[in-house]
Amino acid sequence: MNHGYAQQIDLTCSHCNYSFSAEAWLLMDLAKQPELLPRLQAGDLHIFACPACDQVVDLDAPLLIYRPAAALPLLFSPAQSTTAEQDQEQAAGLLGLLQERLGDAWQEVWLAEGLPGLPRPFLAAALSDDPEAALRDLVDQAQEAIGLPEPAQAQALADSLVAWIQQETLDDAEAYLREHEADLLTDEAAVVMQMLVQSNSQNPTLADHQQRLNQARALGIAAMYAAIRRQRQHEGLQQAIQQGLAQVGHLGQVLWAFLADEDDDKAANRLQSEANTLLTLDAGQLFEQLIEAVGELGDEQIAARWTARWEVWQTAYQARLGRPLRPTPVEAEPRQTQPESWTDREEQQTAVADRGSKYTIISAHNSAIGDNALVINNIGQLPLRWKRPSEGDPTRARAAVGREAELAELHQRLLAGQNAALVSRGTSAALRGQPSIGKTTLAAMYVDRYGDQYPGGVFWLTVGPALRTADSVTPILQRMAGFAYDADLQAQTLLANTVFAAERVRALLAGHGALLAVIDDVWDAAALREIQAALPADAFTLLTTRDYNVAYALEDSPAVIQQLDVLSPEDARLLLQRGAPGLPQELADRVASGLGRHAHALSLAAGALKARKAHRYGQTAAELLQRVAAGQGFGDLPRMDQAERLTPVEVAAKYSYDYLGEGAAGADWQAQFRGLGALAQEAEFNLFAASALWERGDSEAEEFLLLLDGLSLIQETDRGGRWRQHAILRAYALSLQTTEERAVFPERHADYFISLTQQCHESKPRDYARVEQEFAQIQHAFSWCEQQSPRRATRLTLLLNDFMRNRGRVPLLNQWLQTALQGAEIHGDRLGKANTLKSLGDLERR
Repeated sequence: MNHGYAQQIDLTCSHCNYSFSAEAWLLMDLAKQPELLPRLQAGDLHIFACPACDQVVDLDAPLLIYRPAAALPLLFSPAQSTTAEQDQEQAAGLLGLLQERLGDAWQEVWLAEGLPGLPRPFLAAALSDDPEAALRDLVDQAQEAIGLPEPAQAQALADSLVAWIQQETLDDAEAYLREHEADLLTDEAAVVMQMLVQSNSQNPTLADHQQRLNQARALGIAAMYAAIRRQRQHEGLQQAIQQGLAQVGHLGQVLWAFLADEDDDKAANRLQSEANTLLTLDAGQLFEQLIEAVGELGDEQIAARWTARWEVWQTAYQARLGRPLRPTPVEAEPRQTQPESWTDREEQQTAVADRGSKYTIISAHNSAIGDNALVINNIGQLPLRWKRPSEGDPTRARAAVGREAELAELHQRLLAGQNAALVSRGTSAALRGQPSIGKTTLAAMYVDRYGDQYPGGVFWLTVGPALRTADSVTPILQRMAGFAYDADLQAQTLLANTVFAAERVRALLAGHGALLAVIDDVWDAAALREIQAALPADAFTLLTTRDYNVAYALEDSPAVIQQLDVLSPEDARLLLQRGAPGLPQELADRVASGLGRHAHALSLAAGALKARKAHRYGQTAAELLQRVAAGQGFGDLPRMDQAERLTPVEVAAKYSYDYLGEGAAGADWQAQFRGLGALAQEAEFNLFAASALWERGDSEAEEFLLLLDGLSLIQETDRGGRWRQHAILRAYALSLQTTEERAVFPERHADYFISLTQQCHESKPRDYARVEQEFAQIQHAFSWCEQQSPRRATRLTLLLNDFMRNRGRVPLLNQWLQTALQGAEIHGDRLGKANTLKSLGDLERR
């Protein structure tokens, strides 16, 4: 925007008395009006030709010049025939006009030392490409006009000039120049100064003070010294900040390059090329600290510039947050035509990481199972003691209704062939792997009813979308192996830096009778095969998955696949009536039919019906069905994978979400529901995690959790005080988050679980059981830290180093340590880097 101002002036030609109007610029914005600069330098900005006779008409008018990028952004050149009082009035008027036009961009610091004034003869020189040379020319012209001073006068002026130059401080020099202003701010002194410079051409101090003397004559002593002080402060502050940022490591260096770049376009491009470093929460927090520090130091020039860069950073950061938050799916490993042989497995004695870090894989090659002990070569003897596993999901089983026919079919499949896979009904792309149909619930019902019939016990192995490779399920195998030996401190020390190979887990679990392994929510065949390899030959396997191909991989045959459909009309009615007592049969059937008898949608509908009370059953049901008919879910959710969207579930969930929005606390309640999207998928959490996420007191948070439980938006587990949320509801919550919430909620989540990890680490003895219980959330927090806060990632890894070494997560630890090392280098964290390198070295030495 051009902030300049021109006024129409009525002029009369003195030669022919012709009257005419002319446009006279009184306020110039040189950044937006560079075409006026040549006229200004030529001295004809206020000179106009008479239209009648072509004679020159010279207008005597003031001029305010605005140069936002200059050391002196404002210059005032008064009219030449006005009084000082008139000059002040005209300057005030033009300043007020400029302030009004600039709005928020106006800076009071520009007038901190007064308004610099410049006589019109000096204006062209001050605005030239080489102001010093132009001012020297003026001095030369003055010297020629007045001639050289008398020798005695010249010597006295030279002595005074040298004394001025030799003043120790800037304050002393200013005081001296003020005291001798009448002698030194003269044409004669300028001539003598030129003679001193010419006779001492190798002395830069003389040339510098010649420039100061010229500026003092042009701008005034106060303005000249004020500009020097501002420049020194500016340069000193920049140097101090640059040195400080250099201590912060790579992040500080990259941030300084972004701030120091004079070219706005290049700075914006740097944000994209260094996005992994600059567009992170750590970078943003460091940036905010810098702006605050500069503001406290009073350097408004730097503060204004960096504030503008902060706005550019914010825009880029928010754009990055606006992208889908789901991780890129891991590509499925190619299907092997032949299973991996046991010989091949035994030869894999050591896994080697990128850096050369090693950990021991306990396999048949380096261990032997004897009488009540597992002997591991070069490590020691591990006493064996079998503990029958008895795992399941009783809360989910108790909440289930119906499904008796499907349960009977599942039992017959397992008895007949040892393996069964539950998938959703249908093989089309739209239905295959449909979530929230009740697969896990049916598996929980089976364990609850038939689990005692398996003498070897029952394993409930939750896999989930994060574990898609063979290596990723290593912690599951280590947990299974732990049922064969005493997992005491001695065993943990013995097994540090080791992991059990699948075939050795298989041997440890064998010989205790047939066991049942429920492998829940598998997303990739590679993870399934690794777990299968750890199961004894007589084990029974129950698999749940959204993916038909994963189910097929259970036996490379469709024979084991049981396709699970929506609820039967009777079961759907029962589910609604149990959740909403007293719901009439006919109304229940209409709601069930409208929601496609989809189990999860019906659970949500039952919660909504109950929340709105029995006397509103008819109204609530009608509103739900109307939304289904209109397809009124959450609308456009660009950050949500469309494959995860199910119309019946979405409509029911949206109805409950809208219910949360009613009343005085509605907006806060909806925000708290959205906050649950920051939690790990399908992972339990406790009351205190929710309190931290919402920044609410424990009592208030618990009341809201119970409200969500009543609406079936979350579910309390068997262990009181712990909760979980279905993956599809988490996906909706995450996708509904605002840009600000996508930054705030994950940070709160990470800080809570880092703090919890620290407490467990510092407790005596260390509370590894609690860390194990919360590890899914901790791992989710680490994934966020890796992207947004490398500083936190380093801290969290070092806190978990011993836990992961002792709990069968050595491959994962090696990956985390590599990330932690990068984080320490980015932040210049020498202690963190040293500790990380030591931990990597410990892995190598074992």
